[in-house]
Amino acid sequence: MKLVDVDELINSLTVNQLDCPGCPEPEFLPELIEILKEAPEAELPIPGGRWERKWEDWRQQFSWLECSHCHAGVLEPYDYCPYCGSYNGGEVYDE
Repeated sequence: MKLVDVDELINSLTVNQLDCPGCPEPEFLPELIEILKEAPEAELPIPGGRWERKWEDWRQQFSWLECSHCHAGVLEPYDYCPYCGSYNGGEVYDE
């Protein structure tokens, strides 16, 4: 599936029409624009994960949080992973 920004698509259709002032407007263009405006939005699943505390070594002096979904590291817990977008809820699970 390919996600499309409908507003950008409609803008592109109308701008292309304005670039050609002498060209007749296609008969289907107004109907197509209405269909695109009324199209339902896709609901994308948000993958779930959790923050897992990782330690630099056995001394446990420095730690970071790792996303269980994409394994990216951050220093503070966020509700969503800034790298993969998984919902982690901001809770930290210590190993």
